[in-house]
Amino acid sequence: MGEAYFYHLTHKPMEETLAMLLAKSLERGWRVAVRGTDRDRLDRLDRHLWLGDEAGFLPHGLAGGAHDTRQPV
Repeated sequence: MGEAYFYHLTHKPMEETLAMLLAKSLERGWRVAVRGTDRDRLDRLDRHLWLGDEAGFLPHGLAGGAHDTRQPV
């Protein structure tokens, strides 16, 4: 069974905080699903994560891609 964790944003932007949390999750060998309803925001987040500014390279993909089952995020 999966687990759900929630994080309250107080000081840093969502993109920066999420990159840090995803990096920590990958270090633990977890698979992570990030969900949202705003496709434009998800596209911006996708671009931000590929840049790897905060947490380094974060392998991920948007739902519907050719390799969904192989993506850890």
